[in-house]
Amino acid sequence: MRGAAILLLLLGACGDTVDTTGLPPLDGYRDWAAFEFTGEVPGHGSGRRVVYVNDVGRMYGHAGRYRPGTVIVKDIFEAEDGTGEPDYISVMRKIAGDDPAAEGLPLDGGWLFTLIEDGDEVYYDFCWARCHQAATYDGAWYDYGAP
Repeated sequence: MRGAAILLLLLGACGDTVDTTGLPPLDGYRDWAAFEFTGEVPGHGSGRRVVYVNDVGRMYGHAGRYRPGTVIVKDIFEAEDGTGEPDYISVMRKIAGDDPAAEGLPLDGGWLFTLIEDGDEVYYDFCWARCHQAATYDGAWYDYGAP
């Protein structure tokens, strides 16, 4: 738990609020396809994570690139048996470079990485630079495409 708190403190020191107007929405994300994980994961501690993937992300072809419009949302709980509201929420949005809504956004490998803090989405370069650039599935650690 202490490690996650330290991570959030470090992240809080470098985030910039992002204007999400025109970006793929998060509305109703807890109704999307869900995947649950527990155990140690760098950047997310050893608690419970529920990962939600929108319909665009579910069209992933099991190789290559996720399609622009893919949204992956992670509810992250510090405890493995975490229930109720998550300790924090992280978001990955795949955005086409020529999308007018992408202008001026800090895209990493075509992804915008944010955390939801006090109702705002805040960008962190930490996610891509320290972890997701090495991920097996185009910046994601799992293949979220439909079977």
